[in-house]
Amino acid sequence: MNLAAIAPSRQTWSMFVIFVRRELTDRYLGSVSSAGWALLAPLAMLAIYGYVFGQIFKVRFPEADEVGFLGYLALGMWPWFAFSESVSRAITAIKDNAALVHKTALPHEIFVYSTTIAVFLTHLAGYAVVLLVLALMGKPLFWLMLPMVLYFMLLLLLLTLGIGLIVAALNVFLNDMEHAIPLVLTMWFFATPILYSPSLIPDNLVTFLELNPIAYIVVSIREVMLGGEWKPNWIDGLALVLSVGVLMFGRWFFKRCSPRFEDFL
Repeated sequence: MNLAAIAPSRQTWSMFVIFVRRELTDRYLGSVSSAGWALLAPLAMLAIYGYVFGQIFKVRFPEADEVGFLGYLALGMWPWFAFSESVSRAITAIKDNAALVHKTALPHEIFVYSTTIAVFLTHLAGYAVVLLVLALMGKPLFWLMLPMVLYFMLLLLLLTLGIGLIVAALNVFLNDMEHAIPLVLTMWFFATPILYSPSLIPDNLVTFLELNPIAYIVVSIREVMLGGEWKPNWIDGLALVLSVGVLMFGRWFFKRCSPRFEDFL
């Protein structure tokens, strides 16, 4: 295999950096207020969910006893924020750059990559702020396991990039994707143990939980941060293969669709 033929050129890398910087600047860092809201909006959502489910509905389960419901929620909520917003933004990544698709010879997937990674960088910064707040609150978390959190977030990024490429390509041909994907993400959110513990899931639904890759990532992050250890098994290897496989399939699907984009934009 000729690696030089498939490796991104220096120009492509330069344009990728420019597009990521543009995404961060235009959407998050254009002003002090927009940069603040990029972090405050998820914090506000976390506070709302924490109050409604922790104080009003008084959700309780053993896994959250030591860290508290808000801390338990925060560990799982931020990976979901990164995933869901990245996919939502990826849907229109090609349409939003229709003029560049027509005028440049850049690989079209660069628009999906730059959008997704910009969103991820923003939410990683938000996650760091949340973890800092938890540390200041004295929550009993195992901070030496943070490298494992980054590893699971990397798996999430690979998975998200693959899904983003698929929905971005489909949206060029199917306008309904912009309406269907938010509904799918809402159902996916409640099918993922973010607001609740996996131990509360009925036995006849456990199989569906095991098929949910986001559930694996959320549960794994909580296990290493709350339990302080990680014992890899075949499921961890399968998760890595799945994340890489989804990305590779997404790239293949996107490249098959890409030559027809200009006809539909």
